[in-house]
Amino acid sequence: MNTKILKQKAALSNATFYGIEIVPNTFRLCLMNMLLHGICEFGNDSLPIECKDSLAGEPARHFDFVMTNPPFGTKSSLTIEVEEKDKETGETITKKTACELCP
Repeated sequence: MNTKILKQKAALSNATFYGIEIVPNTFRLCLMNMLLHGICEFGNDSLPIECKDSLAGEPARHFDFVMTNPPFGTKSSLTIEVEEKDKETGETITKKTACELCP
């Protein structure tokens, strides 16, 4: 194979695509698709996709472009605690809700 093509394939495999998916079945489907298209290889320790909640913490990597595929079908694992005072009793009430901004 041409050296230029090999370098382009290596760049596509190692540095071009990266993703995070919260749903395990969708993660496996995406990984299978990437393997079939030669974007990553079997036995490679650094896969271009991770199965985790992308909203649960500060990202380890930052990117120039972000592509999404709505509709989002799974809620984030984040919960928000809100403390409010009851108007009648004056007691502090803690409410736990799923993140409203999270899909």
